[in-house]
Amino acid sequence: MSGQSEGSAPLTLAQPARTAIAARLNERTMPPGMVPIALYFALMLLAPLGLLIAYSFWKASFFAVTPTFTLQNYQRVLTSSLYSQILLKTLGCSFIVACVAVVIGYAISYAISFRFKIWGPRLLVLIMASLLSSYIVRLYALTTILGTNGLLNQTLLGIGLIDQPLGFLLYGYFAIVIALVYVYLPFAVLPMYAGLQGIARHLLEASRDLGSGPVQTFLRVTLPLSMRGIRTAFALCFILAAADYVVPRLVGGMNGQMIGAIIADQFGGASNYPLGAALSVSMVIGFAVVLGAAFGVERLATRLWRAKPRHASGSGRRQGGIDWPNIPLSETITLLALVFLFAPLLTVVFFSFNAARNPGLPFTGFTLHWYGDVVQSPDFLRVLGTSLTVCVSAVAGGLLIGLPGALALARSRFALKGFFALLVYGPMAVPGVVIGVALLATFVFTGIRLGVLGTAAAHILLVTPFIVIVIRTRLEKMDRRIEEAARDLGSSPARVFRTVTLPILAPSLLGAGILAAAISLDELLVTNFTIGSQATVPVWISSQMRIGLSPSLNAVAVLMLSGSLGLIALAAIAIRLRRTMRLSSALAEAA
Repeated sequence: MSGQSEGSAPLTLAQPARTAIAARLNERTMPPGMVPIALYFALMLLAPLGLLIAYSFWKASFFAVTPTFTLQNYQRVLTSSLYSQILLKTLGCSFIVACVAVVIGYAISYAISFRFKIWGPRLLVLIMASLLSSYIVRLYALTTILGTNGLLNQTLLGIGLIDQPLGFLLYGYFAIVIALVYVYLPFAVLPMYAGLQGIARHLLEASRDLGSGPVQTFLRVTLPLSMRGIRTAFALCFILAAADYVVPRLVGGMNGQMIGAIIADQFGGASNYPLGAALSVSMVIGFAVVLGAAFGVERLATRLWRAKPRHASGSGRRQGGIDWPNIPLSETITLLALVFLFAPLLTVVFFSFNAARNPGLPFTGFTLHWYGDVVQSPDFLRVLGTSLTVCVSAVAGGLLIGLPGALALARSRFALKGFFALLVYGPMAVPGVVIGVALLATFVFTGIRLGVLGTAAAHILLVTPFIVIVIRTRLEKMDRRIEEAARDLGSSPARVFRTVTLPILAPSLLGAGILAAAISLDELLVTNFTIGSQATVPVWISSQMRIGLSPSLNAVAVLMLSGSLGLIALAAIAIRLRRTMRLSSALAEAA
């Protein structure tokens, strides 16, 4: 007996150690739900980017590529005054765009967070609505304002301030800056708004209680605590603006070229993939250098500012010897920005009912003729069918791999979890033109045919990160005790997921699917490279805009805008109905 007791004791003592070892082994093992999304992103993102880098070191021959190592492409990029000047102009122009967008976006975020009170969330919804409105529709809407026959030029001509249309409003770097700020301003608002929401209000109250005025509180408390959001907004706007190749093509004219359009041309008519790949890599390196320098200067300025002696200046509007006027600056900027964002869209809606054959002023009468032309147009119906096919495939594929991926990232601990999270969110950070040319090079290299199938695969890559973000956020906020109670009652993990987790996630799944559909229907930058001889609605509108503006495009733009806003409204209605049903169930149980 004693021998058995002594023999069994080591096993009992070793049990906790064995459990700990098993737990560590489980943490090192990738959860099964992470495998599909990791493989898909490795094949559709990492492999194409690696092939693009390889292309940059290969030789280009007559409409062909020879896989022979060479530095000639990079030498051409660095020594050619044309490419170096365009790259520098691109970086400078994008830097201006990012600065303007951050300044205006910060004023909007600050006003929504601290000034407008109950109206703040409503204004944020308006900003989100403009963001989810079609990219190409917003760009087309801006041309109806700034074009030679646009509202601004025609108004100035009508009142006699000018005797001929102002061409620089629509062609050149000034027009590029205006268009890029218009397109990417909402992207600057969201991260800075999130940063301001994270500031504890008692810190601001403590600063005021210690005698600091509004300006000093803002400079000493609010601004430093929101710098992370400002950095994110600046980097996002800078990268998106610098890599955009559609805006320079449509509003740049002969004197407004940017590196993204040059890269697109090398993978298009020029068919010089190695040079285009070298330009892409050089562009990304340029991004890193400019952003690194900008953030370095910002950190140095912040240290110098913090080292500056602080003197109590009292409360009130007088700060540092300056009389600050009591002007609602952030509120005024916000209202002007909303006019800037929505005036072009409202103008398109107005012109869509204009009977004139010129897609602008003068307004000659009310008509629905252009909507009839669009609905009966075989070309539009064909590209609409293509867009819907790609959209449905993207949403289904994104949910199929995004849901288990979000579960793995939210609920599991495993080795290289941070790396896989970066991989999943990678398509949001890599410029669209780079993803597009990388996929094009991969499809050509592997013999995959361009068209709907390849475009759907690309859209799955692009929408899945947003699906993962929405679902993962909901999972991290969900009370896990509900699932634990179901398991304690004897339910298997599969049954707990089917009967508990999935119903709770249903509104988030619906919202993620609608968001993915809106992104897919609007996608242009990558689709241009993968759709081949076919076209989606944004690609078709872009090609029509290069040919010339027509009144029918106003009707198409309004239909796309209505579709995007309709998806947002559908998501809001579904969430509200879900909440109403929960409340009704709770009241019924209480009764």
